[in-house]
Amino acid sequence: MVSKVIRKAFTIIAISLLLCITSPMVFAQNAGTSGGAIDGLVTDRTNQAVPGATVSLFPEGASPLAPTSTEQTDARGYFAFTNLPPGNYSVAASRDFYVSTTTTNLGGGNQSLSLTLPLSQ
Repeated sequence: MVSKVIRKAFTIIAISLLLCITSPMVFAQNAGTSGGAIDGLVTDRTNQAVPGATVSLFPEGASPLAPTSTEQTDARGYFAFTNLPPGNYSVAASRDFYVSTTTTNLGGGNQSLSLTLPLSQ
């Protein structure tokens, strides 16, 4: 009788330890399944970086006046939007004294863009 109780206790402890060990692995796998990303560089016509440009992301067909997310380019002209849910997106870039540009129909997954802003006249 005592051996049955010990065996059941041992089984419960073994199952509990197994769950404790494997649970973090399951959560780690889910953490790596983030959405897509759109990143890139904003340059002028001479391939010089345009720092401080405003880059807006919005769902395809939505108004650019209500972006989902907005980023400023860094000193290298780099921007990034990460963890994007599946869907089609448009990206608009603008900066004072430059002509704005918009790239449309960007599908899901990871994409890198090169956006050129010509100087305004």
